[in-house]
Amino acid sequence: MVKYLVENSLGRYWIKMLQSRGDTRTESEIAQKYGWVYFCPSDDSDKEIVLVKKQVEELKFIDPAMGSGHILVYAFDILMQIYRSEGYSDRQSVRSILTNNLFGLEIDDRAYQLAYFSLMMKAREFDRRVLTRNLNLNIMPVPVASRMNQQYVKDINITSNQKLILDKVVDLFRYGNEYGSAIVLPQGLNENEVLTQLEKREETFIGQLGLNDVAEMDQISSLRKIIKATKLLSSEYDVGVTNPPYMGLRRMDDNLKKYIKKQYPSHNQDMFSVFMRVMSRLVTNGHGYIGMITQHSWMFIKTFEKTRKYLNLNQTIINMAHLGARAFGDISGEVVQTTAFILLNKPAKNYVGSYERLVGGSSEEDKKRLYLECIKYPNSSSMYRISQHSFDKIPGSPIAYWAPQALINDFEKGKPLGQLVDAKVGLQTGNNKRFLRYWYEVDFNNIFFDAHNTAEAKQSGKKWFPYNKGGSYRKWYGNYDYVVNWQNDGYEIKHFTDSRGKVRSRPQNTDYYFKNAITWPLITSGNFSMRFRTFGSIHDVAGMSAFSDNPNTLKLILGLGNSSIMKQLVGLLNPTINYQIGDIERIPVLHMDKTTESAVIQQVDHAISLSKHDWDQQEESWDYGMPSVIQYEGSNLEQSLNTWLSDLQSRYYSMKNTEQNINGIFNRLYGLDQTEDSIESPISVRLPESRETTVFAVNSLLSYFIGCVFGRYSLDKLGLAYAGGNWNESVYGSFKPNQDNLILLTDRDYFGDERDIINRLKEFLRITFAPSSLNDNLHFIAKTLDPKKSERGESDEQIIRNYFLNDFYKDHDKTYHKRPIYWQFNSGRNDGFKALMYLHRYNKDELAMVRNYLHDLQAAYSNTIKFNDEQETKSSTAREKNQYRKDTVKLNKKVTEVIKYDEALQHQALAQVSIDLDDGVVVNHAKVQGNEELFSKL
Repeated sequence: MVKYLVENSLGRYWIKMLQSRGDTRTESEIAQKYGWVYFCPSDDSDKEIVLVKKQVEELKFIDPAMGSGHILVYAFDILMQIYRSEGYSDRQSVRSILTNNLFGLEIDDRAYQLAYFSLMMKAREFDRRVLTRNLNLNIMPVPVASRMNQQYVKDINITSNQKLILDKVVDLFRYGNEYGSAIVLPQGLNENEVLTQLEKREETFIGQLGLNDVAEMDQISSLRKIIKATKLLSSEYDVGVTNPPYMGLRRMDDNLKKYIKKQYPSHNQDMFSVFMRVMSRLVTNGHGYIGMITQHSWMFIKTFEKTRKYLNLNQTIINMAHLGARAFGDISGEVVQTTAFILLNKPAKNYVGSYERLVGGSSEEDKKRLYLECIKYPNSSSMYRISQHSFDKIPGSPIAYWAPQALINDFEKGKPLGQLVDAKVGLQTGNNKRFLRYWYEVDFNNIFFDAHNTAEAKQSGKKWFPYNKGGSYRKWYGNYDYVVNWQNDGYEIKHFTDSRGKVRSRPQNTDYYFKNAITWPLITSGNFSMRFRTFGSIHDVAGMSAFSDNPNTLKLILGLGNSSIMKQLVGLLNPTINYQIGDIERIPVLHMDKTTESAVIQQVDHAISLSKHDWDQQEESWDYGMPSVIQYEGSNLEQSLNTWLSDLQSRYYSMKNTEQNINGIFNRLYGLDQTEDSIESPISVRLPESRETTVFAVNSLLSYFIGCVFGRYSLDKLGLAYAGGNWNESVYGSFKPNQDNLILLTDRDYFGDERDIINRLKEFLRITFAPSSLNDNLHFIAKTLDPKKSERGESDEQIIRNYFLNDFYKDHDKTYHKRPIYWQFNSGRNDGFKALMYLHRYNKDELAMVRNYLHDLQAAYSNTIKFNDEQETKSSTAREKNQYRKDTVKLNKKVTEVIKYDEALQHQALAQVSIDLDDGVVVNHAKVQGNEELFSKL
């Protein structure tokens, strides 16, 4: 980006100087002569930009945060080209560039040394003797006046007024390494008068060696550096280019923060925005050019609104290369998103700026290619030309250069969304680990789902209430994941304090708790989505929410929120990954007639219904009934699955058609052709034509089966059968849960009863499908779980057994967001003892019962080893003998592991640990184990 910045600022200034002399060539022709491939020609509207006539020696270029000098070095190259074109020799050019044209400041001494070295090495390419010429460069580190004696300033022979000003200057430079070029100097200091007096004092002490004389010379040297820096900071420059420091206000120390807030009231959000103002002060008003690369947040975010306002009133955007993320090869991810831009330091009302949209480039090289295409092909789809004053129509004046004009005009015609609904932030608990749980962690009977207000919630006496935390991308309905401890009107949260007694929680806008709402996540991965949140929930600061007593108003906004228009509108106001309340409140909502309103509400109701049905097909929903493949007709699992997939396909295309209808309504309403709507978004229901959907169906069936084994579910009723509270045996008729709340995961069937998982699965499948289809169902499950092994002819039962032994818990842990409700006992890498237990049925005698299972399994291992020994003796072939021998080795490892595991299990069994479901999975998981390792990790 250095070449872009320098060619489009310094290069542009020189081109304008040539044209002011009468050069009739176009900007492109002049740039091509110099080989400036990154130069972007101005629009024809630049006629009002007139530069003064200057000689090249008078042109002054500054980088006030020069770092190691990359910008100055490239500016040197450009200036050498200019000097040569003006007929100067290389030696003359080098001397003039270093002493007349280039200026720079830097707070880091080491960086300054690198900049000095780089600049001199560049100069040496054109003048081999430059290092011996004793040239005084105009670059320096910002001095620090920590050693300056205040009395010394008072003793200098200058007027009292000058002493007063000089004293203020010295005070500022006491923090030179913090303030840097952001120092705002007092007016009226006569630097030359001060330097004259310093020279007189210096003459007196030259050649003397007394301690006082050395101290005097040190004071003179320090003050001389301060005066030099003062002259650099008080001068005006024709061109300024910099890559400024990045530091948010919160990261600044108290002294710097106080200074910046005072001196830069409209630019103090970050040091890069401070330097935007610094540059406007250093560069000549009226014809100077500024080039910068910064984070792009100032273009959109509300906190930078004053910065944008200053720019719109005082400066003109000539060109902007909007880079976005991944602009630099050594910085990955989406956090650092940048923009490079060129400003004229005066307002030019009619100027039409050029904007290159490079955010889609996936790498530094990709963005470079896109930019050069914009220069070569001005009608490129990545090139935009617009007057910055068009942005004034949008609330907050974001630099939304890519917006269709019709959409910009909609901000003038529409009513802000915030005037139609109440957009509010919600509860900040102060400690989510303490007060939040996934709903499936706690006793289900202690959750109140249907509160309409805080009074009802308190009256219920329940502890847990649904909590809207935002969640991942999902439209229309869903992300009902969390519950919050709001017992007794949130007493614990409201009185939660730190060690100093300060309340850490913030229960904001409590009058809106439990009301119908539309909600969107604070942070997204790029796609904006809204959902309808039915009454009964508390919202937090990340689950952004808007409220209205009229459900239809919410649905109209929801329709707009999930339309392609909304993605563009939100993108204009804030194209980052954070969508604050203030961003959404400014969205323009256009008037709809009754017919249009009715059409939107009808489509939205249908979309909510489809999305809810999709959400409720997964165990993460508290309205989950049972797997669809059990409910759909079919003589076997595969036929039932195909029936479900057919219905799923119908629902998918119904949702797709519904969203297209909604997009069409809002496209017409907001004045955009369908062709202008190029933003596609994922459909928020499960895609039918994919292996993932089949795998999901089979995994869901097996997970439900485990739930039936433990009594969480019953084949005789939809939904939860037991998730805490009192056990009711009568709800389990068709399929009885395991009495001991345990199911073994073994490499083979050692018992032939309910302790073996495949025996229980066969029983489950005989009940849920036609008994005659058992083998077909086992085969279908096996080939879905592991197609390759199934094709090779491996036993169906063994494939399924291996899944439960090796992969089921991983899938379960992932599905339940590392808060599993089925815990896996695990003795170690040899799988000596693995078993599943249901958290909600745990009691303090559980581990003792587990030891009984372990001892039975250990005995079974010993019997199998004995059998192997007998068979090895009887075997007639070496192959058979080797198979029995290998199996015995494996079993012996299991026995050794089990014996060691039993010691740990016994220790915890004797402790008889009790748990409280309200403490959540993480706490209880650790509590039951104590200092042992009994379970697979979360």
